[in-house]
Amino acid sequence: FKNRNEIRGIVHFSNTEKYTKYQMALLIASIFQLPIDHIERDQNIGIDTNVQRPNNAALDSSKLSNEFSIHINQVKFETTIKQCLQPFI
Repeated sequence: FKNRNEIRGIVHFSNTEKYTKYQMALLIASIFQLPIDHIERDQNIGIDTNVQRPNNAALDSSKLSNEFSIHINQVKFETTIKQCLQPFI
């Protein structure tokens, strides 16, 4: 695109890796060599509740490349989360 005014609508950017919050917690603990004995998987997954959640809440980033020819190199979640949290650990 030649002009930013050509961009219309909502455009998402998201990594294609898939993690549950539980998996992210285990990964973060592993990266920083933290204990995991207190981390528990949600046992209510799949149980009929009043709360409706989608199976897959991933954002679709295809509009960037398909409509605007913008190709962004994705960085692994593990790499990024380590860089972001390192100053606080």
